[in-house]
Amino acid sequence: LLAIAAGEDIRAGAATEIRLSCIYAYTIKEVRQMSRKCEICGKGQVSGNNVSHSNRHTRRKWNANIQTVRINDNGTVRRANVCTRCIRSGKINRAI
Repeated sequence: LLAIAAGEDIRAGAATEIRLSCIYAYTIKEVRQMSRKCEICGKGQVSGNNVSHSNRHTRRKWNANIQTVRINDNGTVRRANVCTRCIRSGKINRAI
């Protein structure tokens, strides 16, 4: 693509190399999934079975109720993943 704009004669292979270099020139911002674990008490995901009326067992997961909240951490404000029990019991200092 750059060579075409400059008016140079290019081969099909060279054009694909240029296109690939253009794609990799831009870095994609990494998207991280929120942790399923409380940063205060360590409560996280628990696994077990669904049990039907006919007593069939299928695997399932129970997720802790994790919320992203702004907290005061030694005078600095930061975001933390905290379970609702820690929020209710006052184990964290919420930032305003």
